[in-house]
Amino acid sequence: MREKLQLLTKLNDIINANNLDVGLFRTLIKSITSIKFIDLTFYNEEKLLYAKREKILCINKQIFARAALMRDLERDCIKYIELRDLLDIEHSMFCIDKEQVVFFYTGKGKNDKEVVEILNESA
Repeated sequence: MREKLQLLTKLNDIINANNLDVGLFRTLIKSITSIKFIDLTFYNEEKLLYAKREKILCINKQIFARAALMRDLERDCIKYIELRDLLDIEHSMFCIDKEQVVFFYTGKGKNDKEVVEILNESA
């Protein structure tokens, strides 16, 4: 566990550096079996409001399958918004949750665009 925490510290230092060390970042990413990607630009208050409204609209129109999808989106938004607030996430960062490495993407980090491209390549 200590090794994973050291790895996360290195990853967070790299993604917040003025210049992304792409080679080192790729090497460290390869040492991780899986990374859960949480897009906080998607799961936000605006999307939550949309999901709530759409769910009610679908229920009124009796489109229950879509209403269920909107209910699930609403729940996911609430979960990730609460997690973002609990962890006080302002910029993209790596964390660990029950042995799982998690990347919280905010779109506000210095190197976010490059980081996401590399993570997508590695997936």
